[in-house]
Amino acid sequence: MLKHVNVYGILLILTAIHGTAYFLNSDVLLLFTNGSAGALLFSPDIMMQARAIGLLVMSLVISLYSLGLVSRTMRGKTNATNSNPSLFFSSAAFAILVVAAVLGLYVFMSAVQSLAASGGIFTPLSVVLSAILAIAIGISLIKFSFAPTYVGMGFLPKEALAQSWHATRGKLVQTIILLFIILMVTGFIQGMLDLLTENMNDDSIIAVLSFAGSAVGLFYSATVLALSAPEAGNVSTPRKHGKK
Repeated sequence: MLKHVNVYGILLILTAIHGTAYFLNSDVLLLFTNGSAGALLFSPDIMMQARAIGLLVMSLVISLYSLGLVSRTMRGKTNATNSNPSLFFSSAAFAILVVAAVLGLYVFMSAVQSLAASGGIFTPLSVVLSAILAIAIGISLIKFSFAPTYVGMGFLPKEALAQSWHATRGKLVQTIILLFIILMVTGFIQGMLDLLTENMNDDSIIAVLSFAGSAVGLFYSATVLALSAPEAGNVSTPRKHGKK
């Protein structure tokens, strides 16, 4: 980490911005954490809706940009693409794509739940649809786990998704184990932070330590993904099939 202390510093600043935005929108965050996303999505308060979606997009942009920044630092930019996108704008486009998908899934799940409430044959049908959707989401999260890394290496979001999909072909179990290890280590870091700040009364110190710990966890996750991702040059994207 000392070798890349400047990158860690940027991640620390981004994490602080992230945390500050959550603090300033604590009412929106509270609805999210209490499982009241529907109340936000279908709220008659347009400003509340805008803040919720804006907070979600900002959170994803910061996370994706951070992952891409570490990837670019560790792996550099690839020569396997003719495009030269800005990392920030690629991260923003990726975030908007993810948010649109999440909102679409939420509307679909709401329709499935309404179907289940109708009773009769619709109840088991809704259970089957929910199970299929859950499996599809789980597989997609695993298959696209390296996409932020490829964005950092210079690929556009669509290309990065294709690269990640092909990179994990035949390596589903290995990818699951890798993600599990990342989850365990970041969870351990967060647990240590909770223990460290449990008896503290100074909110400023708690905030600084929380931001620093979150940045460490993000730096670790991004580094592991960057170093574990297959070389982009060995993965063909659908866009280039049949092209010279």
